Amino acid sequence: MAISNFFAKLSTYRSRNIVILTLAILILNSCSSVNSNSSIKSSRILMGTLVEITVLGRSDKLQDVTNCAFNEINRIENLASFHKNTQLTEINENAGISPVKVSPELVSLIQRALEVSRLTNGAFDPTIGAVARLWNFSEVEAPRLPGKDEINEALRKVGWEKVVVLPDKNEVFLPEKGMALDLGGIAKCYALNRAEQIIKSKGIKSALINAGGDIAAFGGKERGTPWKIGIQDPRDNSGISAVLEIESGLVFTSGDYERFFEKDGKRYHHILDPKTGYPANESESVTILAPDETHYEGFPAAIFVMGPQKGMEFVHNFKDLACLIIDSEGKFLVSPNGTSLFQLRN
Repeated sequence: MAISNFFAKLSTYRSRNIVILTLAILILNSCSSVNSNSSIKSSRILMGTLVEITVLGRSDKLQDVTNCAFNEINRIENLASFHKNTQLTEINENAGISPVKVSPELVSLIQRALEVSRLTNGAFDPTIGAVARLWNFSEVEAPRLPGKDEINEALRKVGWEKVVVLPDKNEVFLPEKGMALDLGGIAKCYALNRAEQIIKSKGIKSALINAGGDIAAFGGKERGTPWKIGIQDPRDNSGISAVLEIESGLVFTSGDYERFFEKDGKRYHHILDPKTGYPANESESVTILAPDETHYEGFPAAIFVMGPQKGMEFVHNFKDLACLIIDSEGKFLVSPNGTSLFQLRN
């Protein structure tokens, strides 16, 4: 079993975080055993992380198919990134000033984010961007520990119910100056779904897309062999907490090891509680497994914020959703329908 380690020579902070993101879920049993004429594996840095795409099939167009998938992910990043000059940042820059006309696709993404906020009672809140700016957990610059007064002031701008969406006009308005939308995992998971759809539309029957630990897979690895996926040990970059074997499905993970820093012996990470403005602290990681073509974007982060007990109670409302939570003490909690799927490695 070989696990490739990319980008060891990148700058210290950027390299550290890309590697951490990449290791959120490790792909076990690489495709090196597959005949080179029937598979291709490529990687690029997109959406602030390493994206790896593996496609299988006896076709001379595999590279073209892979490029199309990468281009689609890049397109969505240029549409909805919080850290780049996009339509989303235009909405944020016009907060408290005027509605902004954007693409129907971005309107749909924002509506989905608000629906997840409603379902999770605000544990996921895209308006956390006002607070996230203070912590600066971007993929380029080093983060910082904001002052309590700064956080309290920014929290006044948080509230998903305030967002005004005018779908008939394709307009979005943030009514208070300083408000900011951060679509976070919503956009990345949407990009994964779109890339998967494009690969399927090209006639490919088997592929796996790994975007910094969030995975879309279909078709199995080869001749009915499932994809074998390892879940990162939150406290050991080279360790595995659990293994999943799937032919098709979506695997999304949120962990306190993905983007973090330590100060005075305390870990501060990027999964912020919209109610406090500080990192949620009851879990180390949350992984969900869902069927293809489902919409559970934002759920891992929301479950992380809820904490293990409330998070697992929330999961029970969705019968097709399997979940593994590792709490702040390193204990495992598995949803009933996940006990046969997550092979735990204690």
